[in-house]
Amino acid sequence: MPISKSAKKALRVTRRKTALNKRRRVLLRQAIKSVSKESLPQAISLIDKAVKWHLIHKNKAARLKSALAKKLPATPGVGKGPQESKPKRQPVAKALKRQARPKTTKTK
Repeated sequence: MPISKSAKKALRVTRRKTALNKRRRVLLRQAIKSVSKESLPQAISLIDKAVKWHLIHKNKAARLKSALAKKLPATPGVGKGPQESKPKRQPVAKALKRQARPKTTKTK
């Protein structure tokens, strides 16, 4: 048991934060396990909040969101849809790249 006043306070704070983090972790796990097409935005929001609360790392959050999006059919407005093909750029001739380059002379 803590003896000093600051150690007693630290124990109280730790217990309070542990209880809060445990509730948040359970909430996160439930949201991930029971995700559906309708609840996907709420689950993604909760994953982002877990990163803000320092419960999970941001890379793990990215993996979780990606896995959830792959597991469910495409939802409009969530994530990226099919990639649209961009028009390809025409190659620029080397002469055009070098046209306005002034010649320099070395002086000693």
